[in-house]
Amino acid sequence: MKRPFILLTSLLSLALAQAPQVEALVDAGRFQEAYEMGLKLSTPEALALAAKGASFYAMYQAKDAEKRAWFERAEKAASQAIAKAPDYPEGYFERAGPWEGYPSTRGSSRPWRRAWPPGSGATWKGP
Repeated sequence: MKRPFILLTSLLSLALAQAPQVEALVDAGRFQEAYEMGLKLSTPEALALAAKGASFYAMYQAKDAEKRAWFERAEKAASQAIAKAPDYPEGYFERAGPWEGYPSTRGSSRPWRRAWPPGSGATWKGP
């Protein structure tokens, strides 16, 4: 009985130890690598960081023809983070953020309205 618990604990600590590595990649400007590593780790924290990496890549490094695809990747990674941990706020923040710098692709300059799905319990209606 102790053996599976120890294995699970070891794997969890390994995953948690790697989320800061994803953040370090984002901080270093290695956005594509951060996105890929975050997807591989697939924890809510890593997925939110993957979304941040994809969003930053779209804003700062992608060619104009690539921007929409990278914003969509960011939104998908953030949605995966939310699905894994609905109470983790960074997932919602990262889902609202990608389109902020590129609103013309979605027809809205208020991406924060998409961050909280209807019926999620959010009561703020915005300006």
